[in-house]
Amino acid sequence: MRIETERLVLRQFAIDDLDPAYWGRGLATEAAAAAADYGFCTLGFPRLISIIEEENTASIRVAEKNGFLYGKDAVFMEQVPVRIYYKRRKEPVR
Repeated sequence: MRIETERLVLRQFAIDDLDPAYWGRGLATEAAAAAADYGFCTLGFPRLISIIEEENTASIRVAEKNGFLYGKDAVFMEQVPVRIYYKRRKEPVR
């Protein structure tokens, strides 16, 4: 993990590195929820983004399950087609 001024960059863990016996149990969804909670609650970020390779439908589903919204398509490092998802911190109800 690397923390920069006003940015948090979390290295993605590859679900493919897990034993297949653990696939499909929601571990990626839980990990993504914990990372978002850390970014919002601990670090106080108002918005998070997730940059996902456009063919990675499993990661897109994880982002959507965690309330991330589609933002736009882009090209990462001038060669990798990606989709950018975002989520804003919920403001407390007054």
